[in-house]
Amino acid sequence: MLIAYECAKQGNDKAEAPALRFLAKAVALESAIVKVCKQLKVDVYAAGCLEDDVSPEVIEMTDKALVKQYVDMFAGLII
Repeated sequence: MLIAYECAKQGNDKAEAPALRFLAKAVALESAIVKVCKQLKVDVYAAGCLEDDVSPEVIEMTDKALVKQYVDMFAGLII
């Protein structure tokens, strides 16, 4: 992500796509952690799983299949 950011600062147009893919994966991971915390009735704010720091537009763009895959993976670790 940092490399993509540095390339973008230097005017490399190819840096935007990898940066956006990384952001999408990070948001999907965070969304999945929040969903699993809620399933387990864990206080997401106390656990540090905050959805508030991500705009609703970004959450809407999140790959739902990827979120489901992460939720299944995290939930499988607990059960």
